[in-house]
Amino acid sequence: MHGKGNEMWNVYTDSEPQAKKEYPCDAWVSLLRSGYAEFDYHPKDWAIIQKARAEDGRILIGSQYLKRKGIWERKPCTFRARMDLHKICLKYDLYDDE
Repeated sequence: MHGKGNEMWNVYTDSEPQAKKEYPCDAWVSLLRSGYAEFDYHPKDWAIIQKARAEDGRILIGSQYLKRKGIWERKPCTFRARMDLHKICLKYDLYDDE
């Protein structure tokens, strides 16, 4: 499905559960690594990013998030992302493996 070089991300399940505990957000990591600044984003997207920054880029208890389970680099992996940040990463093509 997605790959970087010869490595493939094989997705086995996608779900959008409600968080029962806090998790680090993998989309937040992609945003931080992007090197983009405020002027690179639409103002509405920047406001979402600032809200996430105030929440330390975490998936908070009770919030809906993307949970993707699969194999990355031949190892079982779970990707978790806040829905709002995931949409921004897709919009601006910020994922390394997309």
